[in-house]
Amino acid sequence: MKIKILFHFIVPFLFSFIGIAQADSTFKNPHGEPRWADAKLIVGTWISEGTPEYAFTFIDEGHEIRVGGQELRQELMSYSFMKNEKGQFYSTGYLSNWPPYNMDILIIDENTIDIFNYHHGYNGDTKRFIRKL
Repeated sequence: MKIKILFHFIVPFLFSFIGIAQADSTFKNPHGEPRWADAKLIVGTWISEGTPEYAFTFIDEGHEIRVGGQELRQELMSYSFMKNEKGQFYSTGYLSNWPPYNMDILIIDENTIDIFNYHHGYNGDTKRFIRKL
């Protein structure tokens, strides 16, 4: 009796997630796999290369890196990036939402980054940002 219940209810439920995982696996991050980088490299204000009024400020809050907002639009953003005990941040952050919005950072050099924004159902776009000096 227990095996019959397991087979008819639980097994189909588990297999329903395989389709979800397969559908999401077609997404390709142009930056490759997420990685750890020194948090000091990202902290500060970054201005979009193509649209100077579009900016992000990355703030080190000790246990995580948070995006403080878009300066000129005064929108409070809450993207969050994990940090480890070595002072490194994980290059993929998220915004608490459903579906979750993701932000991936690729450090080009100490004054240039690419930010790739994406979420479920949207393959995203990449913008280049320059450090505000």
